[in-house]
Amino acid sequence: MGTYRGATTRFIFKNASEGAKLYSFDIPNDIGKAHTLDRTKLINLEDRKLEDEFCRDFFPRSDRVSQVYADLMQVDWKYIRELPKPDFVFIDAYHSYEACLRDTKNIISWVSDEAMVVWHDTSWKKFVFSENNYGVHSSIVHGTSPEAVSYTFRIKDTTLMVRSKAHGALFGRNLVA
Repeated sequence: MGTYRGATTRFIFKNASEGAKLYSFDIPNDIGKAHTLDRTKLINLEDRKLEDEFCRDFFPRSDRVSQVYADLMQVDWKYIRELPKPDFVFIDAYHSYEACLRDTKNIISWVSDEAMVVWHDTSWKKFVFSENNYGVHSSIVHGTSPEAVSYTFRIKDTTLMVRSKAHGALFGRNLVA
């Protein structure tokens, strides 16, 4: 969730198994110009004659990789839930409390308990920590069920938090601050 220039997408792609299918979500850069756009649905650039002029230099070009366009703050997640259920999700989208809480709740309700979910930018010294302008960490705390707290971790010396039931013992023993 959150493609930007595609560097993380490329890293995940290069480290995924040969049969893995990767969906990368982002808003095309001219979405603001399309006032008639139905933001409750996934956006097909060809149908809407929209352009994504944003330079995604690192985005991998492969039939195993799909760029999905959606306004995650407004899209009806029933369209996203029609995609195959993921085993791994990396969230680095809009960082407000409200946006990240919505993403967290939607992702958690979509994936299986065995899926690994990773959030980026959960703590960053350059930002003032408040729910209004940078709510990644607090949205994870509020969007995660009490039973999932035992397998949701911040990885030491990074800005990452991980939710992984299958790998909880590993994180708890070796990597967590």
